[in-house]
Amino acid sequence: MFEVMGVERRAHKNTPWEIYAFEACPLLAHQTQLVVDKLNGLSLDEPVSFKEVPRMHNHVLLAYEKNFPWSRRLGFYFEQFEKILVRRISTKGTYKNILESSIDKVREQMLIARAPIEDTRNRYMSFAAGVGPEDSFFEMKWHLSNYMNGGGNICGIDYGTPRHVFQIPVINLSNWIKNSFTKEDYIYVKMDIEGMEFSLVETLYLSGALDYIKEMDIEWHGRFDVPGREKEEFLKKAIRSKNIILRDHY
Repeated sequence: MFEVMGVERRAHKNTPWEIYAFEACPLLAHQTQLVVDKLNGLSLDEPVSFKEVPRMHNHVLLAYEKNFPWSRRLGFYFEQFEKILVRRISTKGTYKNILESSIDKVREQMLIARAPIEDTRNRYMSFAAGVGPEDSFFEMKWHLSNYMNGGGNICGIDYGTPRHVFQIPVINLSNWIKNSFTKEDYIYVKMDIEGMEFSLVETLYLSGALDYIKEMDIEWHGRFDVPGREKEEFLKKAIRSKNIILRDHY
């Protein structure tokens, strides 16, 4: 996306990017890592495909493309898919410990942001963690239906009984930005964190980390009953007051 679209005020077009992706849910973080591996010219794990579950692929296409409702049959297929996925990311490849990610482990991985890029290639990194206003753990209840509604969230959008309850490591984004980059760096933040953006952006503002950022795309979830949603307009003004290019998404 960076290669094709660029960013609005991008300087130094021939300078490589450092691209860091965060995915909180372990069952989705593996897929993010596979994309990063491919971008880095690696092929370490085989992705789990819907086609590995007989007749699942067509049902998923109907749900996504034809807006068919969630059904018992589709739930059964996702259950089989999830069993294959959990088994594979628990036993195979360099990412097999993703179900047991910790704050200390993620912090150690994120230290790479302090190291200079050694050649002209982009740096692609993926972290199995969430970002937030402080280092902490977030309890994520994962349902089969989360595969269809866009992933885990704090909005209470789910159906049925949770199949998993994950303790997700959350990293203080403000501290990482301020300790890893300078105000001369061109930092672009693309944020879709399912309702956590209100507390996170407020902390970026209060900590001074917004002064490091040049451009942001944020999906706001104020339509849901999430903490801090009443601050949405204030936070937008705070961002723009720093001369940051902000694109709002809903």
